[in-house]
Order: sequence, then structure tokens, then C-alpha cells
Amino acid sequence: MKQAIANSTPVDIDLEPNRDELYSGICLKQNDDITIMLSFDDMHGKYDGFLILRTEDIETYRDWDEDDFAEIKEDNSAEFKSLFPWEEMNTFHDCLSVLQGKGLVSIFEEEEIEDGFLVGKIEKLTEQSLDLFLISEDGEWLETEEVELDDIAMIGFGSHYEKELEKN
Repeated sequence: MKQAIANSTPVDIDLEPNRDELYSGICLKQNDDITIMLSFDDMHGKYDGFLILRTEDIETYRDWDEDDFAEIKEDNSAEFKSLFPWEEMNTFHDCLSVLQGKGLVSIFEEEEIEDGFLVGKIEKLTEQSLDLFLISEDGEWLETEEVELDDIAMIGFGSHYEKELEKN
């Protein structure tokens, strides 16, 4: 994975058997705790937002081959790579601290990952939990929900989905 990060080579990350999920994109950073990925939207053929995964959940990964590169209709990866201080983001807590006040985040909890996810603004962050001011699919502000950091399986941010909700 170090070579893929150094070369900005797109990869597929497989979480099976932990979860039946496969994510594609450019891995920006990986350490023992987290993997930060610029997510590839295969429906639109361009990059769209970021995912932060627990490194321990990754079962395998593979570099893209020549056929995979044909899926890229618009290589917009450069506009995303310098948006955040990646060197400061080493744990879920670090990442959430950097993201606090920077817009909406999607929180995928370990137990709820199959049923959906939470989207909102991080209002408060402690070492153990965060308070997320939730927003509905219709862009309506709801209640604040406390989420334990240990329950978070994945964090998404900066995608078209979060940006559209934020406009409402």
C-alpha cells in the first residue's frame, strides 16, 4: 500500500469478511489505526469525497489495472488532495477534530452500517465520543446524537451528498 500511496495509484479496498464492502479510490494515508481514501464514484467516473476506515478492517487491497483506469471520465483528484492537513490526521479522534466546524460528515457505526448512517455537524468532541447535530435526507436539522468513537466503523466527508445537504 505504501507504493500505491506514494504513486497516487487507485486501489480497491476489500473489507470482506468483516463487512461485504468494496471501496475504490486513491489511498492518501495509512497507519496502524486509519486509512484515508479519496473515494472514486464509479457512477460518475470521478472522485467524490473522502472515506476514513479502520485499517484493521481492511482484509485485502489491489492496485487498479489498465481496464479500471478506463472508468475515470474526469480525473479531478488534484482538487481534493490538498484540502486537509493529512499529517495531523492519525486517529479517528484526530480526523474528527480536524473536521469539526468544516461542514457535514457521515458517520457509519459498526452495528448500523447495513441499515444506514448518520449525517450532521460535529458539535462537541471528547476522547470517547462526539455530539453530532443530525440533518435529515431533506436537509432539515434534527436532534443531536451522541456517538461513541469506538462504535464508528467509517467516516465520510466532502462528497457531493454532504455538500448538497449543506446547501439546504
